Amino acid sequence: MDKTQARASDAQLKLAAVPTNLPDGWEFDKVFGELPQGSTDSRYAMLTGALLLLLAIAMLLAPRRWGPA
Repeated sequence: MDKTQARASDAQLKLAAVPTNLPDGWEFDKVFGELPQGSTDSRYAMLTGALLLLLAIAMLLAPRRWGPA
């Protein structure tokens, strides 16, 4: 196993942006920027999902009153 150090132990680490090559016409901010904005409101979808989940749990826990006895 090679244990040779790649840099001196007293050398400072550097933080730098790595250049990327995007296809022609692409914009960096649009690819790696903010999350995309959808056409629906995510809060509405989360509320609907939570209500449907609560309804499903209530249906599972509710006693069955119809059907063969």
